[in-house]
Amino acid sequence: AAVVARALLGVAVGGVGGWIGASLNDEDGGGDTGGDAAAAESMDAYAPLAEGWADKYDHVTDEAGGDDPNGLAASAEDARLWIEVNREDLGVIAAQAGGDSASLYQELVAIFDERAGLLADVEAIATAGGAGTGAAAAEVAALAELEQRADAVTCSIADVMRAEGDDPADHMTPEMGVVC
Repeated sequence: AAVVARALLGVAVGGVGGWIGASLNDEDGGGDTGGDAAAAESMDAYAPLAEGWADKYDHVTDEAGGDDPNGLAASAEDARLWIEVNREDLGVIAAQAGGDSASLYQELVAIFDERAGLLADVEAIATAGGAGTGAAAAEVAALAELEQRADAVTCSIADVMRAEGDDPADHMTPEMGVVC
């Protein structure tokens, strides 16, 4: 059963990765991006990932406020594995982003990498029996700081979109949890 689940997950991830690559390479025949995607096009690919991350982050912070170490460990592991599964797609978005937004998308990937490390620490603390508001407090606070950094970077990308003549509201969703 585990092998079948992994195979299905691989197919699903491959499908999303292919969609992101096709979207950023404009394989639908719309216009020629020349391999570089404008900030808005990259945000169209990034938004669903940011939405998924927002759900994972909320789950970790909810569990961190409780007294169930198993719930905290499971939520941290789930969020960390989510990053691992989506890391390639995040990298594709950053690699394909062009212009002034390219370095900003690369910074978002670096933030996801930092999140994964902190989540591994939270998982280890919870697995050792840590629970409640004091357990993993420093790591959860560091995750909150990374959320603020990611929001600031995303808002900088919104500024680039405006400079390119796009309306960020057409590309950023409320589910991303970012207010610029």
